[in-house]
Amino acid sequence: LRFASDWDWLMIAVEKIEEYYGVQIDGDVCTVFCSQNSIKEIIIVGDTKREAVYEAVVEFIETL
Repeated sequence: LRFASDWDWLMIAVEKIEEYYGVQIDGDVCTVFCSQNSIKEIIIVGDTKREAVYEAVVEFIETL
């Protein structure tokens, strides 16, 4: 998966999510704020920024 290894590809997914929902990246924490599909917030703390963002994107996609 390119999203797992390439920051540029991962950010494409983040930007797409941001078209409809709020995304906050702060250090090694990534939060997706949304209200559809019974989701309130996805908060992921990772060992690195890339890991946190990747895990948040994956969890967001799995909840769709």
